[in-house]
Amino acid sequence: MELRIYLSVLARRWWLILAVTVICGLAALLYALNLPEVYEGQSSYVLRPHSSLVFDESTVRAIDTLSRRIEIATTYAEVAGSDLIQNRALESLALDPDDSTGLSVNGRLIPGTNVLELSIRGPSREVIGLFADAVNQEFIAYVNSLYDVFELELLDQPRVARLPVGPDTKIILAGGIVLGMALGSILALLVQYWQIVNADSKHLDILDTETGTFNRAYFDLRLKEEVSRATHNRGTFALALLAFEYPGTVDTWTTQYKADMLRRVITFIGGQIREEDILCRYEAMKFALLLPALSISRARDLLAGVEDRFGAGAADQVDEGYAELGISAGIACYTDQASADEIMQQAEQALETASVSEDIQIAMFEGGREPVTAGV
Repeated sequence: MELRIYLSVLARRWWLILAVTVICGLAALLYALNLPEVYEGQSSYVLRPHSSLVFDESTVRAIDTLSRRIEIATTYAEVAGSDLIQNRALESLALDPDDSTGLSVNGRLIPGTNVLELSIRGPSREVIGLFADAVNQEFIAYVNSLYDVFELELLDQPRVARLPVGPDTKIILAGGIVLGMALGSILALLVQYWQIVNADSKHLDILDTETGTFNRAYFDLRLKEEVSRATHNRGTFALALLAFEYPGTVDTWTTQYKADMLRRVITFIGGQIREEDILCRYEAMKFALLLPALSISRARDLLAGVEDRFGAGAADQVDEGYAELGISAGIACYTDQASADEIMQQAEQALETASVSEDIQIAMFEGGREPVTAGV
C-alpha cells in the first residue's frame, strides 16, 4: 500500500524528477568532456622457479616456497604498484613535475596462472611509453632479489594503446542520469512531505498572536459549520462585527502602547461574553463575534451590556487611555435563506451604519430590510 502511495507521488511530480535528471545528466556530460584523456600501457610477466635451482637440499626449500606461490605472486603485484617502484622509475627518467602528474601503476595476478599483469595509466601516450619501460626495469630488478628460488621473466613487452581508454563518457553520463533520477525522486517526496506538514501547521495555527483571539481562517471555518448546523437543526445564531477606533490623541502613542491597549480591551470583552461564543480577529481593527443560539435582539442586549460594563469599568482596571477606544458594532442573524457570505454582508452593512453615526454604537440587520439602529 505504501509503495503505491510513493509511486503515486512520483507520478504526480514526474516533471520535477525529469528536470533534476536532465540537470544532473548535463552536469555529468560537461564533467566528462572536461576530463583529460587517459592512456594505458600494459605488460605481463611470468613467475617460475629460478633457473639455477638444483636438486639438492635447496629443492626442499623450493617445494616449500612453491606451496606459497599465490602469496608470492600477490606480493609481486603489490610491489609493482608501490610508490617505491614508481619513484625509482620517475627518478631514472628525470621527468618534469607536469609530465609525471596523473601517472599510476597497478599490478594484478591473473587468476589460475603464474602471470602478472601491469597496467600503467597517464594523460600522455608518449610519457606512458617511457614510464612503462622504466617501471619494467625497476620492477624486475627489485623483485628478482626478493626470493632466490623464483625469478620474474618478462612475457610481453610494454605496449601503449593508440586510443585513450578514458574517461568513459557513457558510464559517467549514465551515472549522472541515475543520480538525477534518485535525487529527483527524493526531492519529489520531500516536497510532498513539506506540503503535508505545512498544511497541518496552518490547520493547527488558529490563534492571532497579537491579541490571543482566534484568527480569520478559523472564523471562516466555524461560520460555515454554524450555518450548516443551524440549517439542519432549524436553529439560529447571531454574528456581530466589532470595529475599534483609536482616539485623536493616537499620534502620541507608540506602536507597542497601541498593541497593548487593543489586547487589553479584547481580553476585557472576551471575559464578558459566554463560554460558547467565538471571538475572532477579522481584520486589523475589526473583530467578529459568533454567537450560537442567540437571536438578533438577545445578541444586541449582550453587546450593549458589554459596552456598558466597558465604559463603566475598563478605565478603573487599566488607565484612562483605554477607555478612549471607540467601539462600533453591526449585528446580523441567520435566516433559512442566508449563506455564510450573505450573513457577513449583512453584518458589514449594519457595522457601516453604526460607524457613520455619531450617536449609535450598535446597529442590527434584520431579514432583508435596512439595518435597524439602536443607541446605547
